[in-house]
Amino acid sequence: GLYQKRGRARLALGRFGEAVDDFTEMLDEARRTGSPEQESAALNALSMTLFYSHRLDEITERADEILRAAERAQSDALRIEAMQVLALKHLGSGELAEAKRMLDEIIPCARRLSHKSVLLTGLAWRGILHFFQTEYAEAEAMLLEARGLAEELHDPFLLLEGYFVLGMVRGNMGRMSEALATFEEGLDTAERYRDQFWSPRIPNCI
Repeated sequence: GLYQKRGRARLALGRFGEAVDDFTEMLDEARRTGSPEQESAALNALSMTLFYSHRLDEITERADEILRAAERAQSDALRIEAMQVLALKHLGSGELAEAKRMLDEIIPCARRLSHKSVLLTGLAWRGILHFFQTEYAEAEAMLLEARGLAEELHDPFLLLEGYFVLGMVRGNMGRMSEALATFEEGLDTAERYRDQFWSPRIPNCI
């Protein structure tokens, strides 16, 4: 549990290498104690961190392992967490049609299970995929819902990601004053969280 919490804190700070170390320790401990639920949770957390670190090949290498662990855990919540990891791997690799198909399946499943953390990530990245494909109205709606969930769940990383993409969406829609206000609010929030990942990226958009 401590490795999991510290890993999440380091992920929120953008310290991906240290977060990977913590989730790897969590995975080793779960296997040592024979806990399929914790093993699956650790693999999902580790793979999400690898995604944000752009280490997609390592996720590909673990794909079967991720799915098998979720099956052993016999948990619908862990199964859609595993699906989410693989959907983001497709997105990061540019396989947008497959990413879209999986995210469109994950989001209603997460709503049905009231799995808010998966719903948050699903909405955030489906919104980003809408942005990639210039579907700006759809992107804005999803990103706003995701931002509300990020605030509720106290997830600073996805909250700041939401400000970053939402600002670009509004700018590309020609709503420049709103876009600038969104970026400025994002920078203020990043400063409060002592963020190291999004704070140097938002000024480029400004």
